[in-house]
Amino acid sequence: MIEKYLAKHYEWPPCWQLVADVYVNELGLCVDDYTPKTDSMRDVANAFRLALHDNKHGFAQQESANNYDVVLLGKNKKVTHCGLYYNNGVLHSLRNMVIWQPLAQITDTYGLIEYYRYDRNN
Repeated sequence: MIEKYLAKHYEWPPCWQLVADVYVNELGLCVDDYTPKTDSMRDVANAFRLALHDNKHGFAQQESANNYDVVLLGKNKKVTHCGLYYNNGVLHSLRNMVIWQPLAQITDTYGLIEYYRYDRNN
Protein backbone atom coordinates (compact mmCIF):
# COMPACT_ATOMS: atom_id res chain seq x y z
CA MET A 1 0.00 0.00 0.00
CA ILE A 2 2.70 2.51 0.95
CA GLU A 3 4.77 2.34 -2.23
CA LYS A 4 2.15 3.86 -4.54
CA TYR A 5 1.80 6.93 -2.29
CA LEU A 6 5.53 7.54 -1.73
CA ALA A 7 5.94 8.72 -5.32
CA LYS A 8 3.08 11.24 -5.18
CA HIS A 9 3.12 14.97 -4.54
CA TYR A 10 0.11 16.77 -3.09
CA GLU A 11 -1.24 20.31 -3.21
CA TRP A 12 -1.68 22.38 -0.06
CA PRO A 13 -2.11 21.07 2.58
CA PRO A 14 -0.19 18.01 1.45
CA CYS A 15 -0.68 16.05 4.66
CA TRP A 16 -4.48 16.25 4.51
CA GLN A 17 -4.53 15.67 0.75
CA LEU A 18 -2.62 12.41 1.33
CA VAL A 19 -5.15 11.34 3.98
CA ALA A 20 -8.02 12.13 1.60
CA ASP A 21 -6.34 10.25 -1.26
CA VAL A 22 -5.71 7.12 0.82
CA TYR A 23 -9.22 7.17 2.30
CA VAL A 24 -10.83 7.32 -1.16
CA ASN A 25 -8.56 4.76 -2.82
CA GLU A 26 -8.10 2.26 0.00
CA LEU A 27 -11.31 2.61 2.04
CA GLY A 28 -13.80 4.16 -0.39
CA LEU A 29 -14.45 7.11 1.94
CA CYS A 30 -14.44 10.79 0.97
CA VAL A 31 -12.98 13.29 3.44
CA ASP A 32 -12.32 16.06 0.88
CA ASP A 33 -15.09 18.18 2.40
CA TYR A 34 -12.77 19.11 5.26
CA THR A 35 -9.87 20.34 3.14
CA PRO A 36 -9.06 23.98 3.91
CA LYS A 37 -8.92 26.34 0.94
CA THR A 38 -6.23 28.69 2.30
CA ASP A 39 -2.52 28.51 3.15
CA SER A 40 -3.20 29.31 6.80
CA MET A 41 -2.04 26.69 9.32
CA ARG A 42 -4.88 27.90 11.55
CA ASP A 43 -7.37 26.94 8.83
CA VAL A 44 -5.68 23.57 8.44
CA ALA A 45 -5.89 22.92 12.19
CA ASN A 46 -9.54 23.99 12.19
CA ALA A 47 -10.26 21.56 9.35
CA PHE A 48 -8.68 18.75 11.35
CA ARG A 49 -10.85 19.66 14.34
CA LEU A 50 -13.98 19.80 12.21
CA ALA A 51 -13.36 16.41 10.66
CA LEU A 52 -12.05 14.61 13.71
CA HIS A 53 -12.32 16.32 17.09
CA ASP A 54 -15.99 17.24 16.88
CA ASN A 55 -16.92 13.61 16.15
CA LYS A 56 -19.75 14.69 13.84
CA HIS A 57 -18.36 12.85 10.85
CA GLY A 58 -17.80 9.34 12.17
CA PHE A 59 -14.31 9.69 13.65
CA ALA A 60 -13.56 8.79 17.25
CA GLN A 61 -10.32 9.30 19.15
CA GLN A 62 -8.46 6.11 20.06
CA GLU A 63 -5.84 5.24 22.68
CA SER A 64 -3.85 3.14 20.21
CA ALA A 65 -3.78 2.96 16.44
CA ASN A 66 -4.84 0.49 13.77
CA ASN A 67 -3.90 0.63 10.09
CA TYR A 68 -5.53 3.59 8.28
CA ASP A 69 -6.27 5.55 11.46
CA VAL A 70 -5.69 9.28 11.03
CA VAL A 71 -2.79 10.52 13.14
CA LEU A 72 -2.84 14.15 14.23
CA LEU A 73 0.58 15.54 15.10
CA GLY A 74 1.88 18.66 16.80
CA LYS A 75 5.17 19.91 18.16
CA ASN A 76 3.89 22.54 20.62
CA LYS A 77 0.66 21.04 21.97
CA LYS A 78 -1.19 22.27 18.88
CA VAL A 79 -2.13 20.07 15.95
CA THR A 80 -0.33 21.22 12.81
CA HIS A 81 0.18 18.04 10.80
CA CYS A 82 -1.47 14.72 10.05
CA GLY A 83 -0.83 11.38 8.49
CA LEU A 84 -2.03 7.81 8.51
CA TYR A 85 -0.98 5.03 10.80
CA TYR A 86 0.20 2.01 8.84
CA ASN A 87 2.22 -1.01 9.97
CA ASN A 88 3.61 0.57 13.17
CA GLY A 89 4.53 3.82 11.46
CA VAL A 90 3.05 6.99 10.02
CA LEU A 91 2.63 7.75 6.33
CA HIS A 92 2.61 11.52 5.95
CA SER A 93 3.22 14.14 3.31
CA LEU A 94 5.55 17.08 3.63
CA ARG A 95 5.61 19.95 1.14
CA ASN A 96 7.83 18.09 -1.33
CA MET A 97 7.56 14.37 -0.50
CA VAL A 98 5.56 11.59 1.06
CA ILE A 99 7.38 9.56 3.68
CA TRP A 100 6.71 6.67 6.02
CA GLN A 101 8.39 6.85 9.42
CA PRO A 102 8.42 4.29 12.21
CA LEU A 103 6.31 5.34 15.17
CA ALA A 104 9.44 5.59 17.34
CA GLN A 105 10.79 8.37 15.08
CA ILE A 106 7.43 10.14 15.09
CA THR A 107 7.31 10.17 18.89
CA ASP A 108 10.82 11.67 18.95
CA THR A 109 9.72 14.52 16.66
CA TYR A 110 6.16 15.27 17.78
CA GLY A 111 5.06 15.83 21.37
CA LEU A 112 1.37 15.62 20.49
CA ILE A 113 0.11 12.47 18.80
CA GLU A 114 -3.59 11.60 18.55
CA TYR A 115 -5.22 8.69 16.75
CA TYR A 116 -8.68 8.84 15.14
CA ARG A 117 -10.61 5.97 13.63
CA TYR A 118 -13.52 6.21 11.24
CA ASP A 119 -16.60 4.30 12.34
CA ARG A 120 -19.30 3.94 9.71
CA ASN A 121 -21.88 3.42 12.46
CA ASN A 122 -21.06 6.66 14.25
